[in-house]
Amino acid sequence: MPYPYIPRAAKDGSLKAQGWPETAYGVSKIGVTVMSFIQQRDLDRAGAEDIVVNAVSLHEQTTLW
Repeated sequence: MPYPYIPRAAKDGSLKAQGWPETAYGVSKIGVTVMSFIQQRDLDRAGAEDIVVNAVSLHEQTTLW
C-alpha cells in the first residue's frame, strides 16, 4: 500500500481497515522503521559490514509490505 493513499484513507476514515495506524505516532514509527531499512541497505552497499542499523517498536506494529 503506497504512501499517497494515507491522506485519502484519513479523509474517508478507512485508515484502520487498510492496516494503517490511527495516530501520528503510529505512522511516524513506520517511517522510522522504513528509514532504518533504507540506511542499512545503503551501508551494506557501501561495504560497511561492521555497522548495523536497528529500529525497535514498543507497540504492536502491522507491516505494510
